[in-house]
Amino acid sequence: MPTGTLQMKVSTADGTLPVFDATVKVNDALGHTVYTLTTDTDGMTTTVSLFAPSRKLSQSPYTSHLSYSSYQVMITHPGYVPQLIRGVRVFEGEGGILPIDLVARTARTDHGDSINVIEIPPLGASQREESLPSAMPQEVGFSSPAMSPQVAPSPPSVTQWGEFPPPGISIGG
Repeated sequence: MPTGTLQMKVSTADGTLPVFDATVKVNDALGHTVYTLTTDTDGMTTTVSLFAPSRKLSQSPYTSHLSYSSYQVMITHPGYVPQLIRGVRVFEGEGGILPIDLVARTARTDHGDSINVIEIPPLGASQREESLPSAMPQEVGFSSPAMSPQVAPSPPSVTQWGEFPPPGISIGG
């Protein structure tokens, strides 16, 4: 089974102070908990191995297969506002560190059940939405240079340009 690796670095104060003993849950796209981790004194979790689709499925620029798996990461600690990051991307054979910056609970930031939610659109969302089944959740993602191999762009389609080739572009001479 193809996999990639992920490690989380939990901090506060814009990444300057590590958060010790934070609970980090990694959930798959269906919401099932895959790992429950705890940060060390440096704010780091252990490195975990997660399923990622084979790169071979996305080698053609004309494919509709995603080249990564999406995960959700939930971070909690009694002294901080909980944070949920949706769509953390994991690529086959790649490793990455997910930086997480928590906000300390104060009278101003603590609104009872509040959770900070980070949602980032998937890679190629504007180009691939037409090819995704409507029942597929539109997950969001995180990407770091270590987790983002070069992905060929999808070819232009009639729905993107109105006509192909676009006006002013000639093909073959």
